[in-house]
Amino acid sequence: MLSIVRIREVADSQMLAWGASLVTINDTTLVALRHWGWNVTQHLLTIARGVVK
Repeated sequence: MLSIVRIREVADSQMLAWGASLVTINDTTLVALRHWGWNVTQHLLTIARGVVK
């Protein structure tokens, strides 16, 4: 249980790091990567929350 919560914390901070690093650069490729990273993160968080429930 604690490990799942920890994974969620890491995933959240990872998402913020993604956003912070990519927001500073206006590049079409990085914007696409950002969307991809966001979608993957959302899927992982959804799975993690499902496991917690």
